[in-house]
Amino acid sequence: MGMSEQVSTDKDPYTPFSPLRRWRFAVVVPIFVATLLADQLSKEAIRQAANGVLGWTQPLLPGFMSFTLTANTGAAFSLGEGKLGLFICIAVVSVLASGIYLVRARHVSWLEVCGLALVAGGAVGNALDRMLHGSVTDFLATDFINFPVFNIADIAITLGVLLAFIGFAVFVPASSPAKASHVKNVSAALRGDADASASRLSPEAASATQEGDRTPQTSPSEAGEDDRQDV
Repeated sequence: MGMSEQVSTDKDPYTPFSPLRRWRFAVVVPIFVATLLADQLSKEAIRQAANGVLGWTQPLLPGFMSFTLTANTGAAFSLGEGKLGLFICIAVVSVLASGIYLVRARHVSWLEVCGLALVAGGAVGNALDRMLHGSVTDFLATDFINFPVFNIADIAITLGVLLAFIGFAVFVPASSPAKASHVKNVSAALRGDADASASRLSPEAASATQEGDRTPQTSPSEAGEDDRQDV
């Protein structure tokens, strides 16, 4: 599928956006790399600070959040523990699917591009942990509620999915005012709008209608005279 040769510059967020592939990847690559580096460097810093001791904790925001080193063999937020190979495969598939979508989709929103870059960066970050350490390093713990310990990659994946969903559901051609106007016109036609129905008449039907209008009509007086002649 060919890409548009121009990037839309219309400020209307609902205008179909057809950026070139090089624009998409010029946005995706920096976000992906930044997410991956932030995730890996933060995990390594915590492992060094804790000397690799699981359960090590250090207040970050007293009463709100703290650093707590844990090893997670599951997915984001410690879900589905014990399925190491499955989650590596899921990470690979999600990254490949995101890349294929960004290459082949004709219309995308900038939120989708940014969101998928975050998802890919977070997925690769956690996958690297699983391959190198056999588990994912989690270290961000909430102190005000009982919530699973998480990391930068988990945040990136969650935020990325949210942004991509909003971008796809809201800022796409299917949600544009033009599309809404088209749907409104179709609805009006289905309700029997006279103008819409007339505009849909075929040339043959229109001709037949016109011939019917030209059929001579017999007046009541002429009909009466014919009856008297018969008598």
